[in-house]
Amino acid sequence: MTKNHRRHLAFTLMELLLIVALIGIMVSIAIPRLNHEMISQGQCEATAQHFAGICRLARSWAIGLGGSDNSGIQVTVTLPKGPYQIVKVSDSSTLRGPHPVPNPITISGDTTFHFNRMGTLEDTTSRSATFSDGVTQETVTVSLIGHIKVS
Repeated sequence: MTKNHRRHLAFTLMELLLIVALIGIMVSIAIPRLNHEMISQGQCEATAQHFAGICRLARSWAIGLGGSDNSGIQVTVTLPKGPYQIVKVSDSSTLRGPHPVPNPITISGDTTFHFNRMGTLEDTTSRSATFSDGVTQETVTVSLIGHIKVS
């Protein structure tokens, strides 16, 4: 009786191989899906951070112009797929860009971020642009005083 009892306590080699094979199949399905979502999220965040950097650069150029040019510098955005660029307002010349927006990211929100020689916005309210890939989204907000934040 003890001999039969021992036989039922252990797994057979066939049962163990079947479990390992099932785990392998499940992992091979799950990893590409997780990898795609992580890449997509990283791409959306990187695009928003790049746009925030372009806004900071435009703001610093507007301050640098000082008294020589009262019209300022602006960042213009083409919705919904980009590109975005830095433009000198006085002569509409492009100073930096255009910067393309990678697929599948789309942009929504404001289309111009106009900085004056004090580094503040030439608007009565803050401005924002939201970058989305359908799953995640990042918003770049520029306050009236020129503070630029990504959230």
